[in-house]
Amino acid sequence: MMNCPLMQFSYLWLMRLTKKEIEAIKETAALVFGDMVEVRIFGSRTDDHKKGGDIDLLISGVKDDDLNVGAKIKFLVLLKQIIGDQKIDVLLDRPSLKSRSLFYKSVEQSSIRL
Repeated sequence: MMNCPLMQFSYLWLMRLTKKEIEAIKETAALVFGDMVEVRIFGSRTDDHKKGGDIDLLISGVKDDDLNVGAKIKFLVLLKQIIGDQKIDVLLDRPSLKSRSLFYKSVEQSSIRL
């Protein structure tokens, strides 16, 4: 059902992100972290009944070396240059973490892949 372009657009609209913001997030993540990056949104932006809220992003799918504080800062700076100064939280999910906290597992289960 989510493969239908119209359904996918409608579902993404529910996140209260514009198409421009979604594309900027995906393209900036690929530029900074590489083409294999996976970006997921979680938190209040996934609930259409909530208002406002920051943009919470989970970045994964790449090597540990590529998931570092320097890359995170570069990603945020570039993204804010495109979409404007918004509150954006970025969580880096390193594959080497053998036992991830319940928080990471909860985020992964409740998030939406962009």
